Amino acid sequence: AVVSTQSTGTGQLADNHDILMLKTYEVDLLPGQVFNQEEALKLVPSAEGEPDRPRSPDKKQSKGSSALWTILYVLLTVILVLCLIVVGIVVWQKKEENRRRKRFY
Repeated sequence: AVVSTQSTGTGQLADNHDILMLKTYEVDLLPGQVFNQEEALKLVPSAEGEPDRPRSPDKKQSKGSSALWTILYVLLTVILVLCLIVVGIVVWQKKEENRRRKRFY
């Protein structure tokens, strides 16, 4: 039986939860021994490593300012998209006008 468990401990909710190192151990059985699952479940895994870091409190933003920035961001995005559409229409109209007007010298 192969059992694999990974755990990460970070200080913040937004931290990366990358597994940087994985230690594996092999349980050797002597000839004639049988793997006892009940005893294996009672084992408490442990490994040397970095101690747990203390939890740091999250920085809270006021909801009003966050909503204001979101509305401002959406408004500016809509204005930018409308400006791009107007510029595209003007360029297309000029191109069509030049295509229709042919000069013969």
